[in-house]
Amino acid sequence: MAKVFVDKICTKCGKPFRTNNNSDKCYDCTLEELTGGIAPEEGDFNTARITSGTMNDQEYRNLQRDLKSVELG
Repeated sequence: MAKVFVDKICTKCGKPFRTNNNSDKCYDCTLEELTGGIAPEEGDFNTARITSGTMNDQEYRNLQRDLKSVELG
């Protein structure tokens, strides 16, 4: 079942964004919040996409496939 995206305005920066989990913060603000403003680590990008609800179905499937490959590799 495809995720349903809704248009929202980020409560932190005021930028419009689309989310599928009713997040109040866009990807950029979520990433900044996760990292405390320091350089993000590799996993922070995916965490911000999931938390902000900006990851689409194909990106989510790709992430699942990649994580499974790492686990089995």
